[in-house]
Amino acid sequence: MREKHTRTKLLFNTLTYAMVRTTPKAVEARPLNKTTDPVELRAALDEHAIVAITDPQGKITFANDKFCAISKYSRAELLGQDHRIINSGYHPKEFMRDLWETIARGKVWHGTIRNRAKDGSFYWVATTIVPFLNERGEPRQYISLRADITGQKLVEEKLRAAQDQLQLLLEHSPAVIYSLKVEGARVIPQMVSENIKHILGFTVEESSSHEWWVKQLHPEDRQAQIDSIATTIQDEALNTEYRLQHKSGQYIWVGDNRRLVRDEKGKPAIIVGVWTDITERKKAHNHMLRAQRLESIGTIAGGIAHDLNNALAPILMATELIRVEYPNAREEIDIVEKSARHGADMVRQLLTFAKGIEGQRLLIQPKQLLGEMEKILKISFPKNIQLNIHCPPKLHTVLGDFTQLHQVLLNLCVNARDAMPNGGTLTIEAENAEIDAIYANNVPEAKPGRYIAFRIIDTGTGIPPEILGRIFEPFFSTKGPDKGTGLGLSTVFGIVNSHGGFVRVYSQPGQGSTFAVYLPISGSSKGDTEILSKASISFLGNGETILVVDDEAGVRQMMRSVLTVLNFQPVIASNGTEALIQLADKREELRAVITDMHMPQMDGLNFVRVLKHTLPQVGIIVTSGHLNELELKEFKALGVTLVLNKPFTQEKLVEVLRTIFKK
Repeated sequence: MREKHTRTKLLFNTLTYAMVRTTPKAVEARPLNKTTDPVELRAALDEHAIVAITDPQGKITFANDKFCAISKYSRAELLGQDHRIINSGYHPKEFMRDLWETIARGKVWHGTIRNRAKDGSFYWVATTIVPFLNERGEPRQYISLRADITGQKLVEEKLRAAQDQLQLLLEHSPAVIYSLKVEGARVIPQMVSENIKHILGFTVEESSSHEWWVKQLHPEDRQAQIDSIATTIQDEALNTEYRLQHKSGQYIWVGDNRRLVRDEKGKPAIIVGVWTDITERKKAHNHMLRAQRLESIGTIAGGIAHDLNNALAPILMATELIRVEYPNAREEIDIVEKSARHGADMVRQLLTFAKGIEGQRLLIQPKQLLGEMEKILKISFPKNIQLNIHCPPKLHTVLGDFTQLHQVLLNLCVNARDAMPNGGTLTIEAENAEIDAIYANNVPEAKPGRYIAFRIIDTGTGIPPEILGRIFEPFFSTKGPDKGTGLGLSTVFGIVNSHGGFVRVYSQPGQGSTFAVYLPISGSSKGDTEILSKASISFLGNGETILVVDDEAGVRQMMRSVLTVLNFQPVIASNGTEALIQLADKREELRAVITDMHMPQMDGLNFVRVLKHTLPQVGIIVTSGHLNELELKEFKALGVTLVLNKPFTQEKLVEVLRTIFKK
């Protein structure tokens, strides 16, 4: 009993000395209560702290009850051991070396340590180790005071896991979360989530001001959205849609769902909002409206054409009678007749657009159509336009009206000529094409089946994006009033539609245009094509990883589906910048890359330059609606020769994949 009391007194004196050494001077000035019972102090200490004393070699010479309780070792098992007995292996060797070097120099060490109990469980302790020195200034013993913080650490780990999960959700969410602090009638941006970079291309720092938001608003939407902030402050909730400018310069549509949060006094405090990219939804909606508009215009045009025919027929019949009756007015009568015939031609075009006038349907060889076009264009087109005709052998036949299809190609070629006032290159090509269900779902007028694809490609001025959606409307024209009726492309649309086909257009200002006309081959039907063609089924991968880079969500989804069924492992990126991140993660297993050309942030050409430098052996396929000659030369200079013209089918995709994987 005396020995136990003596050890308690020694511990009390040691702790008193430690407190004096480690307490600020203001506290040192207060004398400790010398009447304090060491036994009482030890009892209080056991309730609060885990205490251990070790010799200079680190052997445990004293362990209090709380140390035994938390470590689940008896005092006899602890005494004579060093602290390796409770080492969890969690901390690196450098951590433990720093600890011992600190206390060996006579310095106090503070920190948190994870230990392992006898039963294998882990516990965390906040630790202070105080060295006590002999007359030579060398440590003669160490006293460690620990506090159990296991519960606190568990809470911290759960909180950190929740924060990490929230951060992960925010980074990969398609929605951007933001908040605005309300100060009277003004708002000040408070926070925007990191994934704004994926939606709009800007960093959090770049997009943290009210001026930035106002600047990025489309000019047509700006005032309405500025006014809507006041509406939110008053009405507490608002759902709206508007356009914001991406860092690349393009505008995207966002849906903005915002709510007002009030403080404890009921005053407006914060506006919390969510931006969602609804560009694709808007495109689909516009496609539907366009189809409805064209259908309505077609119905109206049909009625107008019928009435005009009735009005023009007697004029044309009367001109011959008047010419005989008034021979001296022959010139004036000729003008009337010419104008009436021109009106009749316009009526015929209107009827073709409205109802797709049925002519005699015969089996037509595409080569014959292109041959006739070549004769006409070589005679009538200016010499500064270079004409290229590509018509491979073994093309399927088309069931159609030769005259109407001839008119389709001629109208498109005339438009191409007008788009190249200073000359250029006009390319007309035809090829067999197979449209599958996945592709057809992304093109409103398309149906699965086998087609002949005619492409009219020019190097002209291109079509501005703001009018691209209106070019097939009747009477819509960018030409002067004396240079066209605005019925050429609407006639093309009507004829192709009446033949069961569809038209696709790819154009950028200054980079020319491509009009692709798809006509079903004779005898084709919806059942001719399944989700994978026979040619595709005969070709399967071995789980190789292929990176697909495209800014169109529909294309990415289609490619993911097709490559998965073909037994490849698709990895998806929406632009070159995202693709570089995927490269860093997948470089070991990556076997091929399929990249679009025109994308925001980093386009296909710059991405391929980096890719060839980083992974020169990876196979590369470039996809585009339109590649000009300069871009093709640059890709060839980089050793990239595999190009897929959009839209492409699985059959075409399989062809280039066979080339890469040599199957």
